[in-house]
Amino acid sequence: MIKDKITEILKRKTTILWLCALFFTIASFMEFSTPGSMDREVLRLESVIHKRQQILEQYAVKTLSLPDNEFISFKDLPEDMIIYRYFDDTLQSWANQLPIYNDDIFFFPF
Repeated sequence: MIKDKITEILKRKTTILWLCALFFTIASFMEFSTPGSMDREVLRLESVIHKRQQILEQYAVKTLSLPDNEFISFKDLPEDMIIYRYFDDTLQSWANQLPIYNDDIFFFPF
């Protein structure tokens, strides 16, 4: 009985392979996503980045409206942003709020 089933499968192996190929081809075009998929996280991160870019653009516009001879200074600039202002090819001024604790000044590699 098992031999009969095996010989029948071997006779139809081409048909079975074509059906498998068709199934896997169709399955490759389907999108399988779970509720905790990366798509949702990517969209959330994208919106956060766009908001941060808008904040940085507001400060850049403020910087461009200042006179050329004035040093830029913003007290409320977020601490992860830096604005550089160049006059011709020379750095004229900059604004940042980077905390000192980011500097590892006590690290000795030897």
